[in-house]
Amino acid sequence: MPSWLDEAGKLFNYFDVSIEAIDYEKGIFFPDYEHSLLELPNSVRDYMLDSTGIISDYSKGRQNVVVVIADALGVYTLLQNKDLLHKMLGKASTSIVVSSIAPTSTASIIPSLSTGLLPAQHGIAGYRMYIKELGCIVRTFDLKPVKYDHSCNVCINSSFRLLSGNTIFEELKGEGIVSYYLVNKNVSESLFTTEVSRGANTVPYFSTGDMLANLTGILEGEGKLIYVYWDEIDVLSHEYGPLSLQVREGVEHLIWFLNRLIEKVGEKSIITVIADHGHIVVDREDMRIYDHSPCEGCLTIPFGERRFLYFLTRNNFEILCEDCIVINKNNYPRLFGTKISPEFKERFGDIVVLPPGSNMIVYKYKPEDADKIVKGHHGGLSLEELLVPFIIF
Repeated sequence: MPSWLDEAGKLFNYFDVSIEAIDYEKGIFFPDYEHSLLELPNSVRDYMLDSTGIISDYSKGRQNVVVVIADALGVYTLLQNKDLLHKMLGKASTSIVVSSIAPTSTASIIPSLSTGLLPAQHGIAGYRMYIKELGCIVRTFDLKPVKYDHSCNVCINSSFRLLSGNTIFEELKGEGIVSYYLVNKNVSESLFTTEVSRGANTVPYFSTGDMLANLTGILEGEGKLIYVYWDEIDVLSHEYGPLSLQVREGVEHLIWFLNRLIEKVGEKSIITVIADHGHIVVDREDMRIYDHSPCEGCLTIPFGERRFLYFLTRNNFEILCEDCIVINKNNYPRLFGTKISPEFKERFGDIVVLPPGSNMIVYKYKPEDADKIVKGHHGGLSLEELLVPFIIF
């Protein structure tokens, strides 16, 4: 096992994640659904409704709960900046290493943090999804086709639901508890944001400054739940890599924000931080570029993530990807933590293909798709992507 796991065990209060390999040599591991990031929404629900659960152990009588979702703040990234990690944990009531879920995709995990459900239950399978009702593969965040296709009907009727199940905000609203969802103005009006924030008051922000001002105003009362989505570290990790100076500055900016938040509202509000996933270092040589589908005999082109691909298959098919791991539907309950709900089984394909190491399968939905070189990526099941912090202040 990598040495940074030992360091994590020493620095965090709890590290109970079970590490079981799908293929150790290829660096692919199962998520641990017994110690996963779903601990956060479930503990928030327990505390807001019954004053029970892990959050209650550190509440100190505070009635508001603030959840900061720090996109891409993986344990591996934090351990590359141990001086900053010490600063962050120095003010924490407790710190826990938990497992992300499959796939390690923001598109799947934000809905899980909003509902307490696994992707197999809420139905959002990843960044690109085949949606049977629309008849094509779309990008989950904006429901636009991944490639121009006359057969793709993206006219959404009133009965269409991207997200299945109730959000935690809807549950709390039924009990008279008010929730807020703070998100960047650029994505605040998307169908995805509308779905994952159902039951909450959506508050768009332009910058850290107006986010802090909005939070301070909202938290003047008591008994409120606030989710804050923070995407800076993910953007920097893709562009510069998770080990870059730019990401370090992003982590330092987050710590500054948390300190200001504690200073302004910490007396009345429990502040929690969780990441959706980590990042793995990638480069041009890791990109396996395909002009045609890497699956012969499949019914669709690939969808999902570049490091976690779904295919709908015929009886006879062949994966044209050397060293890739192929997981069929019989093993889906172990991979996804439960059986796939029949109502959206097509969204999860018939097989999942996992490239080894830090490799990515880049299918050219459009000619320019292979031109963009990223230095950090996620979606797969490496330990760098799977292990994330859950911190309570």
